[in-house]
Amino acid sequence: MKRLCLTSVVMLAFAGLDPVWAERAEGFSQSKGIPYAVGGVGLESRDALRAKQGEYNLMVILSREDGHYLGGAALAIRDQAGATVLKVNAKGPWVFAKLAPGTYTVEAKAGGTTRSSRVVIGKKKLERIDLKWGKEHN
Repeated sequence: MKRLCLTSVVMLAFAGLDPVWAERAEGFSQSKGIPYAVGGVGLESRDALRAKQGEYNLMVILSREDGHYLGGAALAIRDQAGATVLKVNAKGPWVFAKLAPGTYTVEAKAGGTTRSSRVVIGKKKLERIDLKWGKEHN
């Protein structure tokens, strides 16, 4: 039994060095053919996302007005026609997506309050949206 526990601890320690494990921990995924990533809780998570940010053309940052990050928002991205192209549970404060060029509305709901912003996605530049809530939302 001790050997099994020790082996598990060693495997978990090495898992932190494995880039594949880091991707799964950060929520790199795809929905309806749209690659996206969710994370940003802690410095290591933000570093992992920064390392991959060149693969995306939209970055959404969820925070309170006082600058503290906010996780747990329900995020939806809609195209110009109003069709939802991506819907994710933003467990962390950073969300990246790779969208086709066009105009989108990004909407996030946290603590019963919804914030939204319109964004135009081009072919190369990473667009950034900051959605902010009052300090009463944790």
